[in-house]
This record gives sequence, C-alpha cells and structure tokens, in this order.
Amino acid sequence: MVYDGDENPPVIRELTPEGWEQGGRGLYLVDAFTGGCWGAAPAVPYDGPAHPKGKAVWFGLSMPGR
Repeated sequence: MVYDGDENPPVIRELTPEGWEQGGRGLYLVDAFTGGCWGAAPAVPYDGPAHPKGKAVWFGLSMPGR
C-alpha cells in the first residue's frame, strides 16, 4: 500500500507516443504489473506513516505457479 495526503482518486495518465514525460508512469506500471488488480481507499492511520486525510492505493500480485 502507498499513502498520500491527496483525497482525489488516482487516475492513470495517457502516455504520449513520444514517451518523454518525466512523470505519470506509476499507476500505468502498477496496472500493467498487476493485471488491473489495484484500487484506492480512504487512508486510515495505523502504526506507520499514513495520512489522516488522503488515500491509500493498494495492489495485488499473483504468485507464479498458482
């Protein structure tokens, strides 16, 4: 999980054909590596560095051979 202080939902940016963007590839990569198994929820503080306001972005990975 990744937390941030922004309450807006995450959005995958459309990449340009030139591919020279300096940012905006994070969710694109998460979506590609997880086969779309990711989402976001309101951030809930726990014993780590969570924001009381904002969101948590989670993802799931499959294990090879399962």
